[in-house]
Amino acid sequence: METLIVRVAAVPAAVLVRFVGELDAETAVRARAQALAAIDQPGEFIVLDLSELRFCDATGIRLIFSLGTAFAEAGRRFVVRRPTGVVRRVLELSGAERMVIIDT
Repeated sequence: METLIVRVAAVPAAVLVRFVGELDAETAVRARAQALAAIDQPGEFIVLDLSELRFCDATGIRLIFSLGTAFAEAGRRFVVRRPTGVVRRVLELSGAERMVIIDT
């Protein structure tokens, strides 16, 4: 059973990457590969939409940080958008708000 779906879509001035399901050690490698495809899409921003992410463990947090680094190295701005309450709490505890822009 697939526990994470990654959707990448171009929207005006940005690329939207949406994680749906659970981001953990089992799904992070595939999620990273699919999310990095956003670098090849046009747009100034890469927006990671977490509004449908039900679970995120420490591996998922490390993935979000590494995506932010990869996108910055590619000259792209990175924003995390609409994390669910549970995911927002994990981001807060990890100090992510100091590392990435989080838009509610």
